[in-house]
Amino acid sequence: MVTRDFELFFTTIAKCLIISSIIFQSNYVFSQNKASIELKNLYSEISELEKTGNFSSVIKLFDKFENSNDYNEIEVAEKIRFNYNYGIVLKNSYQFNNAIKYFKKALSYNVRNTDLSDIYINMAYCYLFLNESNEIENHINNALNCCNSNDDYFITNIKIAYFYSAHIKDVLKSQHYLDNAIIYFQKLQSNNSQSAYYLNYLGNAMLYSKNYNKALEHFQYAIINSTANFTDTNRYNNPDLNKLKINSELYLLYALELKAFTFKEKYAEESNNINDLMYSYKTYLLTIELLEKMQTSYINSGSRLFYSGDKRNIYNYTIKVVLKLYELTKVEEYKNKAFEISEKAKSAVLQMEIKDLQSIRYSGVPDNIVKEERKLASKSAELRQSIYDERQSITHDSVQIKKLEQEEFLVSQSYDSLIHNIEHVYPDYYKQKYSHQVISIQEIQQKLTSDEALLEYAIRDSMLVIFCVTSKNFEVKQFQIDSNFFNQIRNYSKLTSEFSSDYESYVQLLKSGYYLYNKLIFTVKKWINNKRLIIIPDYQISKMSFDALVCSDSVPEFSDYSNVDYLIKNHAISYGLSANLIFKEKKTESFASKILAVAPSYENIKNISDLPLIKSEAKEVCLLFDGKHLLDSMASEQNFKSIYSNFDFIHFSAHSFANAKEPLFSGIYLSSSNDTTEDGILYANEIYNMDFSGKTIIMSSCNSGDGLLAKGEGILSLARALTFSGSSSIILTLWQVADKAGFKLMKSFYTNLYTGDSKDFALQKSK
Repeated sequence: MVTRDFELFFTTIAKCLIISSIIFQSNYVFSQNKASIELKNLYSEISELEKTGNFSSVIKLFDKFENSNDYNEIEVAEKIRFNYNYGIVLKNSYQFNNAIKYFKKALSYNVRNTDLSDIYINMAYCYLFLNESNEIENHINNALNCCNSNDDYFITNIKIAYFYSAHIKDVLKSQHYLDNAIIYFQKLQSNNSQSAYYLNYLGNAMLYSKNYNKALEHFQYAIINSTANFTDTNRYNNPDLNKLKINSELYLLYALELKAFTFKEKYAEESNNINDLMYSYKTYLLTIELLEKMQTSYINSGSRLFYSGDKRNIYNYTIKVVLKLYELTKVEEYKNKAFEISEKAKSAVLQMEIKDLQSIRYSGVPDNIVKEERKLASKSAELRQSIYDERQSITHDSVQIKKLEQEEFLVSQSYDSLIHNIEHVYPDYYKQKYSHQVISIQEIQQKLTSDEALLEYAIRDSMLVIFCVTSKNFEVKQFQIDSNFFNQIRNYSKLTSEFSSDYESYVQLLKSGYYLYNKLIFTVKKWINNKRLIIIPDYQISKMSFDALVCSDSVPEFSDYSNVDYLIKNHAISYGLSANLIFKEKKTESFASKILAVAPSYENIKNISDLPLIKSEAKEVCLLFDGKHLLDSMASEQNFKSIYSNFDFIHFSAHSFANAKEPLFSGIYLSSSNDTTEDGILYANEIYNMDFSGKTIIMSSCNSGDGLLAKGEGILSLARALTFSGSSSIILTLWQVADKAGFKLMKSFYTNLYTGDSKDFALQKSK
């Protein structure tokens, strides 16, 4: 029987064996006519939607393009790719007849291409679910008939072997095609990097067949062929990255990841030998070391985000292996290492980007070069903003978009060149940038006060891990979770964000809140009694508020929601993206009276309503702390940018919005003005290039904490941009807030601050 881990593993790393995502457009050079540019833009939009599994929206976009004039104008090769990709999406949506229709349409152009074998294998997959066995055999044979080289035959036989093993459960046929693949592999004349690619393929197939020793042999040879100076064929040995000359980082990464996973599976399914678990652990650590090196070397944030999400399972399985070693040995080092790996996975890209910024500022790089780096970064952000604005225009100009994209590409090239030069000339910068050390448990305990507790969560598919740290204790709890857990999170998040006054919704909120309280808090209750909580969530948990978790299963009389025993009534609660970001720079909190309150007017902006109480809110804040306010037309983007650096606290009483598809273009609406250089919206894209070092930001606006949920990174919201820009503390909302209720809460919060309460206590009392 195949393990749950194994099934999940193959949905991520073995995409080469089960063709389930949109392909063909990557690394493809599109024609430069208007229709082809529109197709390229379509794929960019679809790739973001596909990551979320929103196939219905993807299908609508495909359908819209197919019925447009642009479809008729694209070249034949682009039409083949379009129809193939549409078929893939329909197949993934279980619309098998429609998928076959578009696969046939792709084949109808009679263009011989080795990739056609993938179309036939995918059609065989569809016929399997339609119970048409004759068609399966026909299309498998057709897939082989498309091959015209040893490379083609090798890869196609591997894919067919996997198809029969994973989907039809026919071991004999699977072995037959695997044997054929090995024959063709032996005929291949390839360089080392290509050999590594093929060896990873073969090892994958052996792994799925549970031939662990043979799989390990292939992965070891893949490691050898990915490098220029490592020749050890002993599967129990790994290379030293510091001394390694690498031919292909990507193939080496896959080989190490597959090797580590195979040792883990061998321990669980075959040997029960702790040494296999140890080898898995050591290989996973090496895999993470290489992954961090690769991510850091990427200048582009998008590339880093892709790897952060795509390689999340490396961290997941490492934590699982380490905690199993701790369970078996009770060696504290393993428990500490599990927390360290969890921290490495938390907002990994954001931490790298902050480190990049700090490295260039504080490692002896001359001021003129630092200014040039900031200038190029700002110019790139400005161009991305222009490209986004042009695309959003109803009458967008494809030629202008292309021109802006080319200019942004040249600026990015200049930026990359500058960074590579800095790395070469200034060794301290290189050393700081490529250091991946995270804060230790001991350091955290020294920085926690006796009345504080840190709760860090790690969701590992069917496992929830809770790290509980106080000044005196460090505990780790883990337990199984199922689909009900995630359903409860969705239900709870919806009920808390969409207030309802009916009794059924009230009871449902209490049930979901109590269920999640038991899973997330009760397990560690004895270590956190009477303490202020610092919550570091993970993935799906990031979009829910712990404040409204329900600590009792009793149902108070339904008069209002205020009588419920919420977690916020028992604990002051604050949140963080990672312990590393919180505690590396944690300082004693002191409230500075230099406050700027911003309350724009929206009377001249279409579709945005004025907020009647925001001016009163801003004035109240400034009266308490002798601050400065920008009201109505004075609360323009230009005015704000000219003075914000002079203040320690910045309070926004304003509308904000989250852009789930393009998180960099989430923003805060300010007052419109006649200034031609600013558009009246403070975008996240702009905040990244501003300096909010040490500032506290209060966002008294709806949904200011919302955004795209990215694997390994949490919510890509305005808070992320502010954190990157140096903000030490951010207060925001996850849902709609009534104007009057928001005013009352903020007034109470600032009054509590004025009387000497810390921010978390002040907010707890106000709520």
